[in-house]
Amino acid sequence: MALKCDITPFEFWDYTVAEVTDLINAYTERQQQEMKFEALCSYNNAMLVINGVNNLFSKKPKQPLQIWEVFDGLFDKPKQVHQQSKEEIMKARLLAYNEAWKKQHRKG
Repeated sequence: MALKCDITPFEFWDYTVAEVTDLINAYTERQQQEMKFEALCSYNNAMLVINGVNNLFSKKPKQPLQIWEVFDGLFDKPKQVHQQSKEEIMKARLLAYNEAWKKQHRKG
């Protein structure tokens, strides 16, 4: 069992029985936490797929949940200022492209 818990044979003989027991218990808890995390990810993924499919066949589709709504506390809601700045950058790029296109085609 100790080898499955990443305890080398040399470490095993250096530890006391209580320390080996603690390491094995910690390993078991860590494995359970990882399994719970994977189950939670699978469940959340399934729920998002179910909601998406329901929206395809619904007469009144709902707005899909955003990542900060699904994982509350893990992700912060983005600020509107950031979104506006992206739109302003895109608008400036389009205007610059439009002006360059006009100049190129007027000379022709």
